[in-house]
Amino acid sequence: MSKPISIRELQTLLTPRPGPCISLYLPTHRRLPQAKQDPVRFKNLMRTVEGLLRKEYTNRDTRALLQPLEDFARDDFWYAQMGDLALFRSSDLLTHYRMPMRCPELAVVADSFHVRPLLHFLQSNRDFYVLTLSQNRVNLYEGSPYSLCQVDLPELPKRWTKLLARNNRQASLMPMTHDRANRALYITATVRHLRSE
Repeated sequence: MSKPISIRELQTLLTPRPGPCISLYLPTHRRLPQAKQDPVRFKNLMRTVEGLLRKEYTNRDTRALLQPLEDFARDDFWYAQMGDLALFRSSDLLTHYRMPMRCPELAVVADSFHVRPLLHFLQSNRDFYVLTLSQNRVNLYEGSPYSLCQVDLPELPKRWTKLLARNNRQASLMPMTHDRANRALYITATVRHLRSE
């Protein structure tokens, strides 16, 4: 399954790479029968890329770059799409992302990845965090207007009472009247922990 694009992922794409760099953007469909068009349109984009590559590179180099992309032509990949596809390939990278907003159908071969279609999306994509607290679990989520994913922070205690104990506070649960104060202390300690990273 494709992952959502983020600023961190964009930084990876902007890292200089050995050319050629292939960038493919393809609007996809979530439902049948329209989704049946998507693998066909992807194969057409692949033919376009192959033609662009053959102008500058040998057949062997072209095949080596395109061979891993053939897995994306499988029908089952296309029926599981949750957004438009952005796919990037170089000799040292193969990655793909789902785009929750429409992107143009585009194939580019260049010395670097073509990321312009991602920029508008990322400019409108504001990240936020959600901290959920209960007596037995603590979870942190990183979200955007388009997705919400749990953040794994192994050093962050899973119970808020453990964090209070770590900060030399009372380790056992206080009476219910103090629950709000305990949660406020935990949130403050969690924010401090996140800022220290």
